[in-house]
Amino acid sequence: MSTAPLFSFREARIEAPGGGVLAPALTFQTDAERVVLVGAWDPLIALLTGRAGLGSGHAEVLGEKADRAVFDNRMALALREPAFPEKPTPHEYLTSSARLIGMGKRDAAKEADRALETLGLTPLRKKKLKDVAETDRRILALAHAILGAPTAILVERPFESLDDGSVERLAVALEKAGSGRRLVVVLGAPGGAGPEQRFVARAGHAVVSAEGVVVSQGRPEDVFGPSRRYVVWVTRQAASLESVLVSRGLGVVRLAGDGADDARLVVDLGKDGTSDAIRDAAVTADAPVIELSPMGLSVRGS
Repeated sequence: MSTAPLFSFREARIEAPGGGVLAPALTFQTDAERVVLVGAWDPLIALLTGRAGLGSGHAEVLGEKADRAVFDNRMALALREPAFPEKPTPHEYLTSSARLIGMGKRDAAKEADRALETLGLTPLRKKKLKDVAETDRRILALAHAILGAPTAILVERPFESLDDGSVERLAVALEKAGSGRRLVVVLGAPGGAGPEQRFVARAGHAVVSAEGVVVSQGRPEDVFGPSRRYVVWVTRQAASLESVLVSRGLGVVRLAGDGADDARLVVDLGKDGTSDAIRDAAVTADAPVIELSPMGLSVRGS
């Protein structure tokens, strides 16, 4: 059995087919069971899928060249917007994919049924893919990723643009898909709330990338700290509070409520601010605060 780490990247320069640089120098390594990648990871996904190449440096996944690990089904991908065909059924689609990774016709059909059953999609077995709802499409992408029992799966921004009920349902499917294998989740931002934040908290390793360079990595509790953005709900003097906050140099966006009194605001405290600034402003504006809660996490030191 290989003892190679899950990811091993050293000064990896990722280039587009035409020669443009997607990432100048990715450097990170981890062998954690659960990994969260936060920020701009499109260059990595392009490399894994063969849509970009390695210009220089070192880039391995499970001891293989990054794109080879996906080709050999050692790491499978569940992309945010997979290119599903319209006419086949989920079972036909998964069966065809299982054939492509080397299974015989009968075994491929059984594998498709196993993946559908594991993730609770059996009722959609004979439905046309074009008629499958968005949440089910994302779960189907997970079913596709677990075909052939890969060592690891990478899931791209699974929770974006879903309502709370759909997010919770997808989270259950994600846990099932990740059971018994390495699980990597790509997030655009570090855990807003709910399942996304729970995954970040339980991850063994977090890596944050910006403009193709890793800016922070390590245990989630070392990488992330309290958010500098807070949701503030006041039942009186909302307009006055907003004015006071802005006058003190804080960023304010009205999240809900159009009147001068009752409103929810999103307040950005800036690099050095604390929630005490909001409390002080509320006292000045005579605005009763009934909710003051951070929006997810922020990257420490940024």
